[in-house]
Amino acid sequence: TDNAVVKINNEIENKKNQILNQVQPLPPEDISAKMKTLEGYKTMKLVIFTIAGLFGGIFLGAAYFGMKYLFSGKITSSEYLKNLYGLKNIAVLHESSFSKEIPDEKVRLENAVEILSAGKKKVVLVSTLDGKDISNATEIISTALSRIGVAYDFVKDCKLKEITDSDAVIIVEKLDVSVLDAARVEIENLLAYKVSVDGIVYA
Repeated sequence: TDNAVVKINNEIENKKNQILNQVQPLPPEDISAKMKTLEGYKTMKLVIFTIAGLFGGIFLGAAYFGMKYLFSGKITSSEYLKNLYGLKNIAVLHESSFSKEIPDEKVRLENAVEILSAGKKKVVLVSTLDGKDISNATEIISTALSRIGVAYDFVKDCKLKEITDSDAVIIVEKLDVSVLDAARVEIENLLAYKVSVDGIVYA
């Protein structure tokens, strides 16, 4: 009996050894590699969020200034009053308040004024702006009128006496500066007075 017990114990020990030999121990974890991977992931996320925030900020800024520009109440297009009232655009010296003056338009303005005003005695320049704000245009117009012997005057906000005393009117405004509603009132008054409007110049 003792021999049988010893035999069974030996068999049990042999089985244990077989099982232990079959189960391989796991290799030790490389903690440093995992930490590097984690840091790289965090850095990548930070870069992505930074770039997204940058482009998001640029987009929002552009949208804000775009909306502010569109709804500023200023004249932003040289075609608007032309189409609304059927008036001629004589010249557009600046396409916007932040663009450079167009040299060809200065020559065009000078030539157009001489042609439109030929044979007239007096032409009045009308604007909702002060003379200093549109001096680049009024100086060209006044020079052209003087050359062909036509008298001229500058009037702000449509004074009836000066306007009705003239042969024609040239409206002078400035894109992104002149207030649209004020310019519309100015033009509607001129049309109500039945004044001859040669066209609009954008300084």
